[in-house]
Amino acid sequence: MREIQFAKLGPALSEADIIQAEGELGIEFPQAYKDFLMKYYGGRPKLTSFPLFGDSLTSRGSIHWLYSINKVNYNYDIIENMHTFKGRIPTNFLTIGEDPGGNIICISFRGPDAGKVYYWDHEGELDKSSMDSYENVYFIADSFEEFINSLTAEER
Repeated sequence: MREIQFAKLGPALSEADIIQAEGELGIEFPQAYKDFLMKYYGGRPKLTSFPLFGDSLTSRGSIHWLYSINKVNYNYDIIENMHTFKGRIPTNFLTIGEDPGGNIICISFRGPDAGKVYYWDHEGELDKSSMDSYENVYFIADSFEEFINSLTAEER
């Protein structure tokens, strides 16, 4: 993963913090995401634009914040956001960030697409009976590392 500058959130994380969060959520984070949390512990990257791919959509999205395990500011805490979006996003998704409009950046943590990064569009939110549908979900990258490497400056 390339070096990238972030505004850091709170104190550095330990491996124990990550293990505790995984235990609380009952999931295992992808290794590249764990490595990111240990090095950067969330924040707003200086490079914020990323590619979005969907049926007829090929455009760019923007990152507002990448979450962390953050007990200081719950708005940017992985665990709090997982509780907020439980029952709203596909069950194999871990919330890892958000765009300026409140749409969520997620990484799949199990299944055939484990490790892939997606954009969840809250404007197209579905009812709970079909929450595992990807109708309002757009592909970003095959891995967290590819996602980070795809970030560029926003065009003005």
